[in-house]
Formats: sequence, C-alpha cells, structure tokens
Amino acid sequence: MSNIETLITNLGKKIGLPHLKLDKDGTCSLDIEEEFILTIAANKQDEMILFAHLPDIETDKRLTGYQLLLQANLLGKGTGNAALAMTEGDNQPALNSRFSASELDFQMFEERLDEFIKLVKLWSLTINSLNTSQP
Repeated sequence: MSNIETLITNLGKKIGLPHLKLDKDGTCSLDIEEEFILTIAANKQDEMILFAHLPDIETDKRLTGYQLLLQANLLGKGTGNAALAMTEGDNQPALNSRFSASELDFQMFEERLDEFIKLVKLWSLTINSLNTSQP
C-alpha cells in the first residue's frame, strides 16, 4: 500500500468512513459539511492533489473577480500552498493544491487538508460576497 493510500485509509477511519479509498482513477471525493465537494487524487509521481470547485462568478462581476483571483495567486499571497484556477470549458473557479506525499505523515496530511478546506471556505465566501455586492 502506498503512503497516499495509507493516509486516505487513516482519514476514512478518523471521519467514520472506514472504507474510504482511492478509486481506479486514483481519486476519492468527500462532501465537506454540505458546502462543497473535496476531491483527493494521487498521481504517478507520488504526489497528492486536493481540488474543489468554487462558486461561479456572476457575469457582471467577472472582470473584478478574475483580477481578484489572479492577484491572490501572485506569490501565494491569498492561496498559501494552493492555486486558484478556472476549469476548462465552463470557466468554473477552482482551488487546487499539489504536494509530495512520500514523506507525509498523517498529522501533516491533516494540517494540509485543514488549511485547504479553510481556503475553499474563505474563497467561497469572497466570491459570494463579490456576487452580491453593488456595482
């Protein structure tokens, strides 16, 4: 069993999902407090990838929203170890983080996961606030 698989198994046990594991594509998804879906993936370079969609940016707020996302990405100013991006096709804002799992212990994994979840919540709140702001 790879370190990533062990980390996922231990996470599942801790959160009451003892059968949590990566699927045949190397991913698994968790519903985080019914707010968003967190996808955890593994690649062949023994890296773990965390991914979550963020709320859509309203059409009339996109210029401001895209500028905000790009400025936050600069040197990780507003993203920590993650990066803001847009998905192909539908331009859905998303947050993702990729890091080596080879020497990651469970406590470090939990810390990375917690930080990522907090960032998704922060950016979801930021985008929702932007969407409801007056021009």
